[in-house]
Amino acid sequence: MAEQTKTLEELRKEASEKEQNVKLIQDTSRTSKPQSSQPFWTSKEALALSYSILIFGLLVLGLMSTLVAKYKININRLLRAFALVLIIVAAVFLIVAGYTEQQIAPVMGLLGTIAGYLLGSRHATEEGATTEKETPSTGTP
Repeated sequence: MAEQTKTLEELRKEASEKEQNVKLIQDTSRTSKPQSSQPFWTSKEALALSYSILIFGLLVLGLMSTLVAKYKININRLLRAFALVLIIVAAVFLIVAGYTEQQIAPVMGLLGTIAGYLLGSRHATEEGATTEKETPSTGTP
């Protein structure tokens, strides 16, 4: 029975050492952050970049507005151009503002869908206009 008690005490000692090791590992993992989650810039830098991107977008839209006022442009082309500039500025702003991939992914999908629709609708309207010109009307419904 002395041998059984001795081995039981050894097991208890071994278990307590392992518990201490686990606690030590847990404490060090809580205090240190993984390197991948550290941002590339500080919050002040991110704020400055976000403001600069928004100001750049406003400048581009202002320049486009002055060009539109100066020249006569088709309204569909105008709306496409403004929307694409807004989509690009919004996408870059979201990336710089510091949102995570899981937060940005649905918005990027939506912005990409809108941009694809705007660019694809241009080709559809041009093709529709050329086919209407090429086919003669027969007068029957």
